[in-house]
Amino acid sequence: MKTVYGNIESLNKTTIKELEEIYEYKIPKNQVGSTELFTVLMEISKKINKELAVYINRNGTIKLVSAGTKYNAPLPFLTERRSENSLAKLGCIHTHPGESSLLSPDDYSLLTNFKLDFVCAIAEEDNTLKASLAIIEDPENTLSDFIDFKEIDETELLNIKYLDIIAEIEKKTKKIITPEEHDQKEKVVLYIPYSNISPEDLEEQIQEFKKLATSAGLEILEIFTQNIKSSRNIIGKGKVEELFSYINQYRADCLLIDA
Repeated sequence: MKTVYGNIESLNKTTIKELEEIYEYKIPKNQVGSTELFTVLMEISKKINKELAVYINRNGTIKLVSAGTKYNAPLPFLTERRSENSLAKLGCIHTHPGESSLLSPDDYSLLTNFKLDFVCAIAEEDNTLKASLAIIEDPENTLSDFIDFKEIDETELLNIKYLDIIAEIEKKTKKIITPEEHDQKEKVVLYIPYSNISPEDLEEQIQEFKKLATSAGLEILEIFTQNIKSSRNIIGKGKVEELFSYINQYRADCLLIDA
């Protein structure tokens, strides 16, 4: 079952099921969304009076759905970024219920912090869909400039070939990779769930997992453990938030779970 993230405590089961079904939508490649996706997002968003967000990869697969927030915590695990300055190969579409489609400062921060392919806000004005879209003009520039499309209609939005735009940007900004950058190790966070073992056995398990990571050429940033006792899940909600917070703060490339 796909997970709906964000502020969902107040949502009923029917609405959560509707949100889970959004994962089944497939977006045409090189297209920012689809009429069907925009329609369902706006319908549910108006019904629950919450912002909805979806993250879509370059193949048109919806990788994450959230309610009440753009919820960026899981993104390090979803991105296919090759380096710190390359794009994440994910785009974000979110709703602005009861507001205009103009992007907010938070939207631009989300775009630059995670080097998303694009951020797109949709809203209804006089029963007509309006959208605003931004793409980073130079992913390697920390003071980023943007290619902006402001308050355009649905037809204009669907005619934007965002991958073509990104290809041109990456062609212009492509740089020679130095030997130092090429040899740079990927940074990893280790998570080790355990139950019913002695401290000595846990320490042995940790050392074995560390050896596995270092032999794969990874740089270990931190090791997290959790006693899962009789839980069916190998990771609890609180631990998920702790891991995501650490990964975002220290820019880890991946998470390894000893399952």
